[in-house]
Parts: sequence; C-alpha cells; structure tokens
Amino acid sequence: MIFHSKPDKRFLLVALIFISCLAIAVALPILFIPQLRLIDRFLILGIGFMIVSFIAWYLLVVKYTLTAHGLVAQAGPFKRFMPYEHILFVHQTMRRRGNNRIANAQKALTLYAIRPDRPTQLREAEILAQKHGESINNYVMRFIADPTKRSTYLKEGFDPSILQRITISPYEQSLFVTELLRYLDTQTT
Repeated sequence: MIFHSKPDKRFLLVALIFISCLAIAVALPILFIPQLRLIDRFLILGIGFMIVSFIAWYLLVVKYTLTAHGLVAQAGPFKRFMPYEHILFVHQTMRRRGNNRIANAQKALTLYAIRPDRPTQLREAEILAQKHGESINNYVMRFIADPTKRSTYLKEGFDPSILQRITISPYEQSLFVTELLRYLDTQTT
C-alpha cells in the first residue's frame, strides 16, 4: 500500500513562495549581468533548475509505503525504513520537529523504533537497561516519554542515535490508519 502525504494549505503556500523566490534568485543573474557568456547563462540556469527542483521535490513529495516488513517514509530522494517489529512507541505530539510539513499546532502522530543497524549503541543501551532492571524497550520508552529526564539518560551514556522517528501529520493520520488496517486485513486473509 502506498499513499502520498497531503501538506496543509499554509505549508504549501509557504513552500511555493520559497521555491518561487529561489527560482527568481537563479534567474536574476542571467537577466541582469551582461558580462555573462551564453554558456555561463545556460550553466547557471541548469544548476539553478536542478537545485530548485531538488528542494521542491523534497518539500512537496512525501509518500509512505506499507510493505510486508515495515513502513517506508520517503521525502523526495530520502527514504527511511521502519520495521514493524522494531516499533516501540507511538504517541501524539504537538511538535513540528521531525516533519517539516506540519505547519500548525495540531497533534501529529510520531512512531519511534530502535534502529537495528547500530549494534554497538544497541548493546550499550541494553547494558544501561539491565542496570535499571528493565528491558531495552521499557528503558527506551521511558526516554521517549519523559523529555525532562533526557539529560539523565545522556549522562549515563545513552546514545539516542539508536532511535528512529517518523512523524505523520494530522492531515495524514486517518489515511495512514485506514491504509494500515486495510494492509493488515489483506495479510491475515
């Protein structure tokens, strides 16, 4: 199952204004610097077009793919894979950090998972969890759930780079849940 993100109207307006300003900034040297040769003008235009296109692609094209093994979140060319079995914690947040497409103060859905590609940091976190007499999952969930005590975790030596986060905006939550339930229904039948 694949579905594309729907940014809110304010974010879309701001992104389009920003992209338009970049395009104008690229076009100005071509129009107003008479010393530029024709090849220089094409070079500036080509490089500027690629940069503006890349930024527009990153800001405006976000999609989520539910596969047999996990969730893939893609913003432009950047992909993040989150295996279902590694998802530890799901909660709603008012924060915009983690997803630049949330331009208002509505609650976003954030999924946290442990990254399996960091074995050294994972072992260190397991040792810290054992010191506290709990599983790695509980230890990490306490780190996520209580931001006021994060400095204590960091002093102990916890490395938050083992965490992976995907934020789904309020506009995408109902679509995400619907697609996830549809996907899980097809997997069980």
